[in-house]
Amino acid sequence: MTQLCEPEFERFSKLSDAAYRSWYFLKKLFTGRYVKDRYREVKWFIQRGRRGYSDQDVWGIDTYLANWLPMALRQLSKTKHGIPIFALPDTPGLTENERFEQGEKIFDAALLEIIDGFAAYNKMHDLFMYDDELGPFPITCKPGQTETSRKAAVHERIDMEKKLIERDMQIFNIGMAAFVKYFRGLND
Repeated sequence: MTQLCEPEFERFSKLSDAAYRSWYFLKKLFTGRYVKDRYREVKWFIQRGRRGYSDQDVWGIDTYLANWLPMALRQLSKTKHGIPIFALPDTPGLTENERFEQGEKIFDAALLEIIDGFAAYNKMHDLFMYDDELGPFPITCKPGQTETSRKAAVHERIDMEKKLIERDMQIFNIGMAAFVKYFRGLND
């Protein structure tokens, strides 16, 4: 006889998102964590205003930069008034306007590669990184599911995530190559 697994976190699966947030807030409030957390958030806010980064940002400079750089690069892409001179093609026989138009296409494509590279990096470092592509991680058993089939589903999910991580690592590497190549031209 096959043993069905017991559903884990059953009480939390019945809670709505708002109820869970309320419970979490009250837990932090009554344990004193809320006041400590607010103090730290204000401290980090002041540090960012004074020196451009906070102690918290230094703990993970990679994710800190990867979180805000794509937004800044999208803004640069929208508001730029020109392109770096080294982005202009050296194709003979082109007029200056044609060289500029081709250079602008090259630079815009490079900016998109950089933005996509940082987005791929962020995805690889997100706790729920591939839930949008693969569905939720099979932590708990579905009704009628055995523990063995749940473990098999977990291993299958991990194998699929590894393939997606490899894909995103390639996108990241392409973006970083473009970032290095066009770094001195990321200005307006």
